[in-house]
Amino acid sequence: MRIYVDLDNVLVNPVLVGDRGGVRIDPRPGADRFLSSLARRGDLCLLTASDPHHAQYGLKSLGSAGRLFRHAITRRELAPVEEQIRVVLGADVGEEARARLWASIAPIAPPGVVFDDFPVGSGMFLLKATAVGIGPERWIQVEAFTAGRPDWNGLAKAYEEFKLRFVSARRSVTA
Repeated sequence: MRIYVDLDNVLVNPVLVGDRGGVRIDPRPGADRFLSSLARRGDLCLLTASDPHHAQYGLKSLGSAGRLFRHAITRRELAPVEEQIRVVLGADVGEEARARLWASIAPIAPPGVVFDDFPVGSGMFLLKATAVGIGPERWIQVEAFTAGRPDWNGLAKAYEEFKLRFVSARRSVTA
């Protein structure tokens, strides 16, 4: 199973430092445990709208847990999908033609489960779900993380939802 995980506000919190645009990245408490648990369930893939340099910096900040990712999809890979979505949304066509245009956007990666802080229906959901060819049933919204604020176990809650929706469902199918 391919498991996609967003970076900013899910695994880390990027904090602007100073007036020159420097960034400090604070790892989320429990991110290492969360990623280790997911890696036992499937192939981890970073799915972020961040640029590749920021993504690499963010993964390094996670230490050994950042090395559990087998693949990464960043802003660079998402850009063509984003452009196609823009064309479909801007097209002056009827609903039937628009549906055909949507269907013509090919995913850039295999389907899987996505962990992200954006809700279903948001622009980021539309972009990432289209990029990996999934619907809302494979999207797990993670409570956003901000350094310096209580975390309320957002990753643990997301992992429990994952187990309920995908791990126990697999067991019942194979039993």
